[in-house]
Amino acid sequence: MQLRADLDCIREFVLKSYLRDAQTPTRAEVNKALAETSDSCAFFLDRIADLSSLPVWPLADPAGIEGPLPFHVFLTLPWRLRSCAERARSEARMNNDRAGLLITVADAADGLADILMALILRPKTMSSSICLGRLTTIWTA
Repeated sequence: MQLRADLDCIREFVLKSYLRDAQTPTRAEVNKALAETSDSCAFFLDRIADLSSLPVWPLADPAGIEGPLPFHVFLTLPWRLRSCAERARSEARMNNDRAGLLITVADAADGLADILMALILRPKTMSSSICLGRLTTIWTA
C-alpha cells in the first residue's frame, strides 16, 4: 500500500512538472513580448515628450502609490494607463489646441496597457491541455 502511495506521489510530481513546462513561454515568445513592450513604452514616452507641458492631473488615491513594490506597480500600471487615457481624452474634448496630441497620448497609453494586460493575464496554452491528455493516458495505462 505504501508503494502505491509513493508511486502516486511521483506520478503527481511528474505530471505537474510537465504541465508547468508546457505553460512556460519559449525564449522566442519572451523576446517577442519584451520587444513589443519596449516598442510600446518608447512610443508612449515619445507621445508624452511631444506635449509642450505636462498636464497636471491629481491622483485619485495618492496614498495608494506611496512606497509601492515593483510587482504592485507592474500589476496596477495597465489600469493607471487606462485612467491616463481617459483623462487625456476628456481634456482633449475641452482643449482644442492640444486635442490631437492628447488623443495620441491616450491611444499610446491604451496600446501599452493592452500589451501589459496580455502579459499579466496570459491564457494557458493549448499545448498544456494536449500535454495533460497525453500524460494522463500514459500514466493511467
